[in-house]
Parts: sequence; structure tokens; C-alpha cells
Amino acid sequence: MLTQVELVGAPAELWLDERRLPERMVAGGHRWIVIDEPSVLDTVEPSPALTHRPAGVVPRTLRFTARSFDEGEALVFDVEREIGDHWVVRATYV
Repeated sequence: MLTQVELVGAPAELWLDERRLPERMVAGGHRWIVIDEPSVLDTVEPSPALTHRPAGVVPRTLRFTARSFDEGEALVFDVEREIGDHWVVRATYV
């Protein structure tokens, strides 16, 4: 499932630095808060390549867990690529 995720209070270009991942975001009409330290996964597929990645750098996927403000459920988000101010992510239930 691909979901458009809108960052709240942080420029989109900061997402490459996992230490500066925004704490809040909006996805699927719900507000989410990040509840863990994000991890960077190396991947061999070219399609999830990050749009700001320098040439020759191994494509990476950013993975983090967030909890919904509204419903309390937690999802794992795998960021696949960035489109403008949005991330395209795969979200799976914890």
C-alpha cells in the first residue's frame, strides 16, 4: 500500500539525515508521531532511490515506526521516494 505522507514543520530535504526526521507527520488523513529511532536500509532496487541522493550512492530506504494520534495504532513506514514535499511510503501494521 502506498501512502502520501506530508511532513509537518520540516523541509522535505531533511529526510536524508535520519537524525533529523520530523517528529510529526500527516498520512491517510491521520496525524502520526514517530516513536522510534529510524533506520536506513540499503537496497539493490533502483526504483526506491532517494531523489536527493548523489550519483553512485547505494539507494537507501528509510524505515521508522509511528503511532496515530487519532486511533493509537502503530505502523511501520518504509519511505520509498520523495515527490516534492511528500514521501511515498509503504505502511504496514506492527
